[in-house]
Amino acid sequence: MSQGPNKGKADLSGRIEWHTLTIGKACEILSSNSESGLEIDDASDRLRHYGKNEFAAIKRISPLLIFIRQFASYLMIILLAAIAISAAIGEFLDAVIISMLIILSAIVGFVQEYRSERIVEALRQLTSPTIVAIRGGNEANINSTEVVPGDLVIYSEGDRIPADSILIENHNMQTNESSLTGESLPSEKSVYPCSRADTPLHERRNLLYAGTSVISGRGKGVVFATGRLTEVGKIASQVESVGHMKTPFQMKMDQIGKLLGRITVVVAVVISVIGLARDYPISEMFIWGRSLLPEYIESRSSNISV
Repeated sequence: MSQGPNKGKADLSGRIEWHTLTIGKACEILSSNSESGLEIDDASDRLRHYGKNEFAAIKRISPLLIFIRQFASYLMIILLAAIAISAAIGEFLDAVIISMLIILSAIVGFVQEYRSERIVEALRQLTSPTIVAIRGGNEANINSTEVVPGDLVIYSEGDRIPADSILIENHNMQTNESSLTGESLPSEKSVYPCSRADTPLHERRNLLYAGTSVISGRGKGVVFATGRLTEVGKIASQVESVGHMKTPFQMKMDQIGKLLGRITVVVAVVISVIGLARDYPISEMFIWGRSLLPEYIESRSSNISV
């Protein structure tokens, strides 16, 4: 069995195609030993260097607060003002229509953000609380959050994979990777590297992925990625960012909406001031200013629908 040095932190700063590496080369890069694993002191140093094998828990926000903050925008304030003006001058139908558009926009934003937080939390629960690792030549039960790159981990039937690993010993191992790849059939594992760098994720038979599980067989693997650097960790980061990001098209529509909103307010104020200067009643000026709202509402409704 190939061995690598077992001292010193691994340099994992560059892009490494782990599925194309031999066991010896992987152990060399990870500064790990394929028989005795990491030394205990070395593992402790790596834990301080790489951090815990977990996704940083996002700050939990109550559903009510998530919904309320959907209204904290320049455009929402304008629309709320439009509702107040419409109701004040007796145009209750327009007030109801604007209210429905605002609520629809808030619901869409709330659902997107709330679901992203729940998905990230579910992904954090995919790993087992403890695993069996070989450190200093001895087997030890350790917390899965303390697994580090270079750790030699023993996998048995029923185990959940705590971190992305390269398989170095295989005894008819099969894994369930449906949570990651969507493949419903068991993935048969192998210690042989892939010949192509662009091999699809579900065909990389020599790799084990965090969040998946062993459904039969047993084996050993050397960890090469933990926490948010694992494949499931990358998914969690993407899901979390999606909950707080908009597409380029949506951002462009927001910019157009803001511009139209400013123009609408300026024109309404100018018309009202001119009318008041000519001794028109204030109530009539409200009606004139409010008459500009339908055009603005139409622009906002197209923005909400994307």
